[in-house]
Amino acid sequence: MKIMDLHMHSSYSDDGEFTPAELIHLGKEANLTVMALSDHDSVKGIDEMIAAGKEADIVVIPATELDCQHKGLNLHILAYNINHHDTRYHTIEEELLKVESAHFQKRLDLTEEHFNMKFTPSDLEGFASLSVLTGEAIAKVLLTRKDLVDHPLLAPYRNDGNRSDSPYVNFYWDYYSQGTPCYIHTEFMTAKACIDLIHDTGGIAVIAHPGNNLKNHLHYLDELVLLGLDGVEVYSSYHNAEQTKYFYDYTKGKNLYMTLGSDFHGHCKPNIHLGTYAGDELELTKTMTFLLQKRSSLE
Repeated sequence: MKIMDLHMHSSYSDDGEFTPAELIHLGKEANLTVMALSDHDSVKGIDEMIAAGKEADIVVIPATELDCQHKGLNLHILAYNINHHDTRYHTIEEELLKVESAHFQKRLDLTEEHFNMKFTPSDLEGFASLSVLTGEAIAKVLLTRKDLVDHPLLAPYRNDGNRSDSPYVNFYWDYYSQGTPCYIHTEFMTAKACIDLIHDTGGIAVIAHPGNNLKNHLHYLDELVLLGLDGVEVYSSYHNAEQTKYFYDYTKGKNLYMTLGSDFHGHCKPNIHLGTYAGDELELTKTMTFLLQKRSSLE
């Protein structure tokens, strides 16, 4: 069995730390032989990672993690073995960057209102270099402000707090994701349009970390399969043993592709390392055979 990680983010994602080449170096240290770069709505780093992977004797699967919606619920769908040079992927990234840039000031305003605080000129200077203002970036600032050290809403993200394992990304999920106090609605493409695009560009569509993403809407999985979903990210750093078993059984029962990934980002998820995810013995032959055959046909 090859040692693989099929879900990670580089600095081309707005919340990733390392360059694609640096990810390959880290993957080599972790004894990975197959990696997939799955930046958020971006394919810009794939060629760089493929080139670095060849030098390190690591197979790189071209991928991206696309935002979409199904019945009002925001979803992340992983696209594997796509033709990443298709201009539609670049258009998606450009359009979403415009939307996120427009949300910059509103996100600041919502944060100040909810946390009953004001951003300082120093804070704003730090944000000025960012094209997109993420919840993770805001968390990093708030958690280092000395005047906010006793702020009750920040306590869970500090040492020994119940959200301190990955404080920055947990802060995002708690305050900036769908249904939370500082969330700003973005109109993403439909899940059907997303799946169709992936298929149209030669790839397979896999729902990312469904235990975290679907939550109380697990019945949507059946609907997504009818729309053409090809697989499920069964083994994920987000899933506990019970969730892993549920999605394993579901995927086997539906004869879908089964994938795995750490969802490594770097500093904003300090407890997540490349090649780490819930799961023991993996039955991933079908998925890996397909991915590696497709990869060879593209080279």
